[in-house]
Amino acid sequence: MVELKLEKINIYYDDFHAVKDVNLSVKDSEIITLLGPSGCGKTTILRSIAGFLYPKTGRILVNDEDITNVPPQKRDMGMIFQNYALWPHMTIEENIGFGLKIRGMPKEEILEKVHTLLKQVKLEGQGEKYPTQLSGGQQQRVALARALAIEPIVLLCDEPLSNLDYKLRVELRTEIRDIAKRVGVTVVYVTHDQTEALAISDRIAVLNKGRIEQIGTPLEIFHDPDNLFVATFIGESNVIEGVVESSSKEKTTVKLSTGSSITVNIDETLDKGTKVKVMTRYDGFKLGEGENNFTGKVMHRAFMGTYMQFEIDLGGTTIFYNEPESITVQHVNEGDKIVVSLPSNRLLVFAEDGRRIR
Repeated sequence: MVELKLEKINIYYDDFHAVKDVNLSVKDSEIITLLGPSGCGKTTILRSIAGFLYPKTGRILVNDEDITNVPPQKRDMGMIFQNYALWPHMTIEENIGFGLKIRGMPKEEILEKVHTLLKQVKLEGQGEKYPTQLSGGQQQRVALARALAIEPIVLLCDEPLSNLDYKLRVELRTEIRDIAKRVGVTVVYVTHDQTEALAISDRIAVLNKGRIEQIGTPLEIFHDPDNLFVATFIGESNVIEGVVESSSKEKTTVKLSTGSSITVNIDETLDKGTKVKVMTRYDGFKLGEGENNFTGKVMHRAFMGTYMQFEIDLGGTTIFYNEPESITVQHVNEGDKIVVSLPSNRLLVFAEDGRRIR
């Protein structure tokens, strides 16, 4: 059983406060992803877990043992890097077995374990080759096998798929998750790719400017965001400003900047004149009249394969609308007037400061 905890971690680069009071608990065999834009602190947190950086304040614990100042080689953690970091002068077998060799494992045992790992990462028969003879995807499989060879208590992944093409990223993220679950290793995974995070994670920690904004399952993060940053960072979103016209426990009406008035589903009663922001996903709208109707002009239309995407001008405010039944809307062209409706259960409401109003 392995439990990793970060308690009030603060990390500085000279005067720059990169990580601010971060608390995180990772359960045994859990895959947790640190997700956020460039510069948010996610890789800095990962490097502090690995021991490459020491926090100025706070503690890092493994099974309640303080490892904050323990050097990297004594933490029993495996790491996969973005650039593979393989030894070019070593064969694939030698790369995978390197960590076992320096630990003094007998040569026969190393070879047996390496062959087992090669099979797990689908590289049987490739052991005698050198890294430059393999594709990028194959090299990352080698890096995964090398990290797992030492049976780490925690596997750290620093944007391991960002150098690969889309098809390989999808394939490898599934393989990494499957292998990690099969082996039972705890994983801390860093990425800026929201789709990757949603697909691979048990839980996601969304970071912004060195702070954790929200921790939750992929479903919770996507459908029940705590604030506007999380709501707009995860998924494609329309945000329209508005002012409360009336509000009670039964019904709240908001006058949007588009000129339309809509009904929103919230329990909180707001004062008349309160400024809010209303958010919906691109697929939140419905074609034709219904609840909360909008009339606008189609500015652009793009066929995206599984859906048709429309950019619609609502009198100075632009929204995007994804229609999954792309064949049925072939007759809707650029320049056409269009009516869409917005069911109140498909929108979220936020205060001016970004707080979610529920």
